[in-house]
Amino acid sequence: MNNLRFSRQKDGRPSYKERAASDRFVGRSPRRRIVTAVVAVIVLLALAPVGTYQAVYADRVYPGVRSLGIDLGAYAAEEARAALSAKVREYAQTEVVLRYAGKEWRTTRGALGAGLGADATVRQALQVGRSGGLHDRLLDQLAALRNGRRVAPVRVSDPGRRAALVANMGGEVDRPAVNASLITHSDAAVQMVASQVGRKLQQEEALRRIDAVLGKAIDRIDAVAVEPIDLPVAETMPRVNEAQLVAARESAERILSKSLTVRYEGVVVALDVGALASMLSIREQGGRTIAGLDENALSDVVKGMADRTNREPREAQFRFRDGKVQLVAESRDGLTVDVAASVRAIQQQSLTGEREAKLVVRVTPPKWRGSDIGTIAIRDKIVEAATVYGDTGADRQHNLRLAASRLDGIMLAPGETFSFNKALGPTTLADGYKMAWGIIRTENGHQTVPSEAGGICQVSTTLFHAALWAGLSVDQRTEHLYWIPRYGKPPLGKTGLDSTVDGSGSPDTLDFKFTNNTPNWLAIEARTDGMNLHFALWGTKPSWTVEVGEPVITNVVKTDPAVRREYDETLRPGEEVWVETAQDGFDVSVVRVVREAGKVIDRYEVKSRYRPANNVVRFGPEVPATPTGTPTANPSTAAPPAGTPVPAAPPTATPGR
Repeated sequence: MNNLRFSRQKDGRPSYKERAASDRFVGRSPRRRIVTAVVAVIVLLALAPVGTYQAVYADRVYPGVRSLGIDLGAYAAEEARAALSAKVREYAQTEVVLRYAGKEWRTTRGALGAGLGADATVRQALQVGRSGGLHDRLLDQLAALRNGRRVAPVRVSDPGRRAALVANMGGEVDRPAVNASLITHSDAAVQMVASQVGRKLQQEEALRRIDAVLGKAIDRIDAVAVEPIDLPVAETMPRVNEAQLVAARESAERILSKSLTVRYEGVVVALDVGALASMLSIREQGGRTIAGLDENALSDVVKGMADRTNREPREAQFRFRDGKVQLVAESRDGLTVDVAASVRAIQQQSLTGEREAKLVVRVTPPKWRGSDIGTIAIRDKIVEAATVYGDTGADRQHNLRLAASRLDGIMLAPGETFSFNKALGPTTLADGYKMAWGIIRTENGHQTVPSEAGGICQVSTTLFHAALWAGLSVDQRTEHLYWIPRYGKPPLGKTGLDSTVDGSGSPDTLDFKFTNNTPNWLAIEARTDGMNLHFALWGTKPSWTVEVGEPVITNVVKTDPAVRREYDETLRPGEEVWVETAQDGFDVSVVRVVREAGKVIDRYEVKSRYRPANNVVRFGPEVPATPTGTPTANPSTAAPPAGTPVPAAPPTATPGR
């Protein structure tokens, strides 16, 4: 110590000098002790007021602490809370203005979920001078006392209230974009409805702006006026504005200026202004808005007119009479309304001052006109067929003669198809025919019964013979349910060559059809002589030859020869009629070959399947005093001559008569 050297006593203890020097070094000299004691007394006297200060403000806000412009020093917690309450209420009631496009929504901070927490702010004020160590606390207290301490008010927030208020404003602001439009009134006036700009409040951005304004620092309530907040709104322009509808409105006014008449010859439809108004259509086309009459509505009008206008072309009707071709009905053009083209024509005409539009009609000329009569050459009898009818019942003969007369003289153009049912027309009692025997299909097979126009199958069969032997193309032919032998006799008949018809008009109607496949006109000549029915085909004799082979009979099914008696209330009392003669059923095939220059140009196989026929007698009511008599055979269904093979076949499902 300061390089002092001390001498020690002989017993090793420090000497007096050593002890004196050491005491001075460590301050334990008597004088130093006195000074230290004096200083301690002074410090204690100085700290006495500090302790008193701490005791006085033990549960109060230290002096100098302020918040919201209010001096809270010396206030207990409840007093400070009471002092701040008015300012807190004032803060919550401060007006906030939200605005968009000249419209304002006035509300308050409190309504937006923004406020101040009095309790939390008081707790913050009480913390001043009470945090950290003693030294820090005293310095903090001293600073507040000398310079003052501002405590920021504690904010409270309710985001849900803000979001709800902004959503409500969205309900007021939001609206869809609306195109300008045209409407018509009952008086046909055309009104333009203004367009509307679409709006959509951007709610998330609006909340962000509100939070930014309400979150600014607060010092004094009287200095926190809130600046207006502009709401962010996205605008959507309409696709169609008023300027784009000017031309369309002018078109609509022209369309509705007067009634419009649509016509074709004698078919006329007048569309008054009311009807035109109901059809008016405003639509976008090619980036433009146009006004016109609705296509679908006009189509309905045109189709209704087409139903009264359309017609098939009618060929000139010629008849072969007394060896000459005669014109019996002039031709007529076919008419077809072009619906789409007519609609366009009406739409175009409606925009002009001319208030009459015409249907667009396509004309289809006939193949043959009356003026073509000089080109028709009927030179040769190509073929003639005949069958016997004079030994049948009177009513049946009547039907046969009537049908033949209605087919006599019919002419077929090259390529034309003949339909027996179409050419003959209806075959009812009202059309002059009578009841005679015919064959019908039943669940158990077949039955011979009275039928309207019974017997005309002999007419179709005889004509079939002629067409077959002429080499014409046979398109439709059906055999009878059972074979009738009279149809297989000369001159052109063979077993299996028959054709039944049924003019009832049902979906499964049986018809006989053939096509004039010659390059020239054909004429049908039909005549009766009291015993035979004749069909001749006239025209220009084809260059081909025709061969009809012999029938090939197979699958014979034997008949039951027992006589069957069937009651018929339509017969006279005591009358009995033999309507069906027993014969076997069979399958049969007959082949026709047509050759030209030695080459086969057509091969047609006539296939038939016939059911077994039975011996059937139909009888009327009994007359007690009158003998029954001997049954009379029906000549039309008489049994074949002795020695003629009687083939047979399973029954077909095809009706006939």
